Amino acid sequence: MPDSQSPHLVSLGECLAELRRRTDGAFATGYAGDAFNALFYASRLGLRTRFISALGNDLFTPMIAGGIEREGICTRWLARVADRRNGIYFIETAPDGEYTFHFWRAGSAATRTLRIFRPDELLEAVAGARFFLVTGIAVAVMEDRERLIDLLRAARGRTTIVFDTNYRPALWRGPEEYREWLNRILPEVDLLLAGGGDLRAAFGGDQPEALCAGFAQAGPKRIVLKDGARGAALIANGGTEWFPALQATVVDTTGAGDAFNAGYLAAAAAGLPDAECVALGLRVSARVLGVQGAIDQAFNITWEHSPFE
Repeated sequence: MPDSQSPHLVSLGECLAELRRRTDGAFATGYAGDAFNALFYASRLGLRTRFISALGNDLFTPMIAGGIEREGICTRWLARVADRRNGIYFIETAPDGEYTFHFWRAGSAATRTLRIFRPDELLEAVAGARFFLVTGIAVAVMEDRERLIDLLRAARGRTTIVFDTNYRPALWRGPEEYREWLNRILPEVDLLLAGGGDLRAAFGGDQPEALCAGFAQAGPKRIVLKDGARGAALIANGGTEWFPALQATVVDTTGAGDAFNAGYLAAAAAGLPDAECVALGLRVSARVLGVQGAIDQAFNITWEHSPFE
């Protein structure tokens, strides 16, 4: 059972060096990655967080490591790999806020995470946590991803397993491979955070709600569909309830879905009703839409029901 010092949220994935093109053509340097982004915002919302990952050995390492540590994210399961580099990605943003990514992450230190830690160490990292968040990107980039399936199976009942669909076509041989792995993961999932854009890209068509209804039969007791300007829908107990998106000035959509995850899980960890969980997720996401890059270093939201120290 979780104790008073157990983490509220654990995530497994990567934190990459981010180079973002500015309006003057130069690049601003930062760090981000979908698993880390969720932990960053969750930490800012008051949750105890833990990161399972690995850092390489290059000029970006002090920046990334320092950024993680400053947020108070537990780094006990943050390995260092002397003979590998960190992943890097370049981001360009269109006038409507949509982004284009260019990645150099093959063979990065973070992709070795599942090989670095023994199965019992990984289970120790997640057992007793309120939530364990895994994303489609982590599944795609990790070496020896079968170990992730083993971890999810071992962790069932010891934590609430959360999966974000995060589908990036360039990381898979094709949508069929992604769908195969999604079908393997769903029976182990308690809470599914689905992206409408992910589902349209991976399955075709424009019926994410119908797909989510089908996913509910595979295992997740609760599904939240994040669908951009349409807002978010809670799909549970055979019903669907929509919550409208908040008005926001869209500067950059990078990281908005990860921010939603942090808000939703923060409210859920506080024991708030589903509607308030979705509301906080939408609020945090709207805030992040208004900044460049995935990480808003100035992020600071006071929410009325936060019980965390």
